[in-house]
Amino acid sequence: MREISRVSLYINARNFIENIEFRNNRFLTEFSLHEREIIDNLLRFNIYILDGIENYFLISNDDSIISIDTSELTKVYLDKVNYIDINFYKGIISRNDIKKMQSIVDNNENKIEDTTKKGRNKDIYYLFNSIINVLNEINNKVLDGLKIQSNYFSRDSEVLGKRFRNQVFLSHAFDDKLYTFSLFVFMLEEDIFLYVDWIFSPEFDNGEWIKLNLSERILDSDQLLFLRTVNSELSIRGSGNIRGWCSWELGTFYSIKNKNDKFYIELYRSKTNQKRNKQLDGIKPLKGIDSGRLV
Repeated sequence: MREISRVSLYINARNFIENIEFRNNRFLTEFSLHEREIIDNLLRFNIYILDGIENYFLISNDDSIISIDTSELTKVYLDKVNYIDINFYKGIISRNDIKKMQSIVDNNENKIEDTTKKGRNKDIYYLFNSIINVLNEINNKVLDGLKIQSNYFSRDSEVLGKRFRNQVFLSHAFDDKLYTFSLFVFMLEEDIFLYVDWIFSPEFDNGEWIKLNLSERILDSDQLLFLRTVNSELSIRGSGNIRGWCSWELGTFYSIKNKNDKFYIELYRSKTNQKRNKQLDGIKPLKGIDSGRLV
């Protein structure tokens, strides 16, 4: 399977945005040139910050964490932030965003310590987690401003999903819109319609309508893909449990579908060898895609 790290998916999504002719006769987009430029700059900004940082934490990169210490990672990150051209990313970040990104180091100062002699240290994970969280805040603010849901993806997801070989319901435990959007694009190219609720679902007045809509979308889907929080993946304190809505989605899928068709994405290595969360029992790690199906 192609790499599904943030950097890899963001690079792939940039190609999608730039090549607006990618339609495959099944999916249309209505991004204006200006809107495409904003999304492209947002993707490019995230790639700039994460390239050379995210790689150390990927499960696929076995021993890389041993070769970096917290002080080294901090320097790499601050060098990137301090050289951001705010005019180049106009409409994406503000001076307050820059200050917030710089403050990550100050907020983690009580945890950060020199690890030259000891390559593996939990402080590295806290720092990386903070970087992802502040990027998510920036990304969600920009994407919410574009109103992607109502402007570009307001089609009937039930009809749209039938144009693809497989429909997969995405249960995601965090509000990471840029990653889930990029994952949606990635799955399109794999002949999979990934149902992402924040993209396709209208706004409902109450929880009962939300549950009814989710139940229908789960019933329409052949497989389920669960996206864990970064906190949970990295084993950050207080992140052990699966959030309520996700737990309900997993249980609902289990009750009406083949229990063997549940998968989860886990990009990053944990800072501890924690025991597997019991709520993940029966859910397999995503290993690849074969003929339009998760395996």
